[in-house]
Amino acid sequence: MRVLVCPEDRTQMAIGKEMLVDPLPAHVRRQVVWRPDYWLTGEAISTYVRSAGLFGNEMHSPIMAVGNGVPAIVCRWREQTTKGFMWRCPKACPRSAGSPSAGRCRSKIC
Repeated sequence: MRVLVCPEDRTQMAIGKEMLVDPLPAHVRRQVVWRPDYWLTGEAISTYVRSAGLFGNEMHSPIMAVGNGVPAIVCRWREQTTKGFMWRCPKACPRSAGSPSAGRCRSKIC
């Protein structure tokens, strides 16, 4: 399985490669694709819907992923305020809508 590393904002452009991709052993790095720049929303969503899941530090991509039925994990940090609370189940969970066919919660928070 290949992994895509893509920045969601300007602060992640350099450190994403430096901290996530570069330290990987060569045999692992061959399975990683680094995208150094931004993309348009449609391009992002078309990638997310073909993926097994998404891990993000910001809210935009995980919201787009979950909205399209793709599991997402959002990593919060202490300095975030109320922005991260939207990922608490059951409010952000499709299951909370009362639909028995909605399935299990696809949003996680770490």
